[in-house]
Amino acid sequence: MPVRPKMPAAPVKTQSAKMMGPFAGVAQDGPARKQRPLALAEELSARGCKFIESGLWDEAEKEFRKALKLSADYPEAYSNLGLSLLYDGRPAEAHEALLESVRMYPGWSMSEANLALALQRLERHDEAANYYRLSLAHKTQQPQVWFSLGDCLSALGKFEDAQQAFEKAAEQLPEYALAHQRLGLLQAKRGNLIAAEATLQRAVKLNAGLDESHALLGAIAARRGSIAQAKDCFKQIAGEPLPTTAARGVQRIAIFEAGARKALGEWKVAQGEPRTLAKSYFDLGLALLHEGNENEAAAAFKKSAQADPGGVPQQMVLALLSAVQGEAVGAKGALELIEARDPRNGVVPEQL
Repeated sequence: MPVRPKMPAAPVKTQSAKMMGPFAGVAQDGPARKQRPLALAEELSARGCKFIESGLWDEAEKEFRKALKLSADYPEAYSNLGLSLLYDGRPAEAHEALLESVRMYPGWSMSEANLALALQRLERHDEAANYYRLSLAHKTQQPQVWFSLGDCLSALGKFEDAQQAFEKAAEQLPEYALAHQRLGLLQAKRGNLIAAEATLQRAVKLNAGLDESHALLGAIAARRGSIAQAKDCFKQIAGEPLPTTAARGVQRIAIFEAGARKALGEWKVAQGEPRTLAKSYFDLGLALLHEGNENEAAAAFKKSAQADPGGVPQQMVLALLSAVQGEAVGAKGALELIEARDPRNGVVPEQL
């Protein structure tokens, strides 16, 4: 029987939407490896990895199980079998396979991270956090593992430690929008709204589709009293239904605005029939004139004239102010308007 050429098992290069963080991959040769598995087992494992890349979890599982029948001492196959089971939504079975991989090949950070992920899916957060820490002890530069550790610690109520983990993830991968979002949410939960707002603004700048960030930014703006800014944040949310924070905020803003409008309406009714706008501006002009502020007085009289284009008193005082300020042409124009509207006004010819 001809011997098949050995093919290294291919690492998974893509990330499934069902998973958080591409921890998948194959181990390199190391002192923990007693012998290479059969060439056919490696081919089967490599094929399984290709099936994972294509999203064919069942087919991937079959190939890895075939490989393990040929070579039971094959930690990569156990690790990637566990990964395919995780993708397929079977964390309990994934946990068993990944635990075997870690037992066979201690110190492999990627397999430890996958095992932690399986435990996290089983809501065994304390154990998951321990394996995430173990993975990070063997390989520090893993932003997505720091991120998942932060999620576990948040679930355990260890918010200070969780914040440090999210900070580490964002530090190692500055464009990691989800890490900034988680950090901002945690900062807000811990009462640091100024820091939370800055962090969340960075998150939506990196990824405008982070609805939860927009929702919390709106809530922070509303709490500060910036209703217009809050409404603008809530408008950025594209998903349905609205996140709870946003839905609550929109409802409260609607109640606030309805109450404020009702109060304003009641106040207007209580004030009775208002003075005309022309008269109000005219009185404002007189008050400013008595204060010696001729420029602002002139502006008020002009608004009064605009509100009542036929008003003679407005034109008269504008004519006098123009004359006092040396604007003879403006004064003449205002007096001519008065003469045209009120020819019997004896003052006008004399002033002209």
